[in-house]
Amino acid sequence: HIKNASAVAYELRNIYDFEIQLLEDKHMDSIYQALLGYHRIAKPGDQLVVYFAGQRDVDDEVLDDGFIVCTDSKAVDEDPVRNSYIPYDKLKKMLNNIPARQVLVLLDVCHGGTFDEKAFAGVKRDDGISQITNRNVLQFLKEKLPLRTRKFLSSVGSEPAFDGQAGRHSPFANLLLQVLRAKGSGSNGIVTLSDINAVLKTASLNETATLRISPHMDDFGDVDAFSEFVLIPVEKK
Repeated sequence: HIKNASAVAYELRNIYDFEIQLLEDKHMDSIYQALLGYHRIAKPGDQLVVYFAGQRDVDDEVLDDGFIVCTDSKAVDEDPVRNSYIPYDKLKKMLNNIPARQVLVLLDVCHGGTFDEKAFAGVKRDDGISQITNRNVLQFLKEKLPLRTRKFLSSVGSEPAFDGQAGRHSPFANLLLQVLRAKGSGSNGIVTLSDINAVLKTASLNETATLRISPHMDDFGDVDAFSEFVLIPVEKK
């Protein structure tokens, strides 16, 4: 899981010029402190990508929520109401209120799709695929970048995730890295979340017994209905 997060962080820093904070096997309080830090330092024009790689838990009987399992999280039989876990609902509220205009959550996890409350309600979602084709990039950026964006993409819906072979990247991380490294090739030099989702969707149609991936993408929090998360490669001098 650390290998997945480190690889994604490397590409975001070196290709897209993001500032990186890598948290490895941290306690719950440390993760909360990091999120609170972004409330203080993020500016309205900023982009924030939060990538979680690890284990998650879900309770669809009593709490109707998913949870991030931290290093100091207790076993469920010791902590049945998950006080030592980070609930998705609380995480969404914290991320929604960060001043950054564009926020993207990437969940390379078990039960990742439960970040969307509709996963518990049995609502059938429209998983339309959209890609960039011969787009006027400057006009697209002019229209999309000012919009308030709160989006997430997970490796699965509400099913357990398959992590891939030991020592290698997860299927989700592997495909994500391929898109990031392509630097928008064939997409007029920019990458959108819809492009990433389209690649994952294509892979999900060709899954085998050793590869299980079912991407789930949606908005959360206060968001403009026409928003899109956009990644722009930065030329290094």
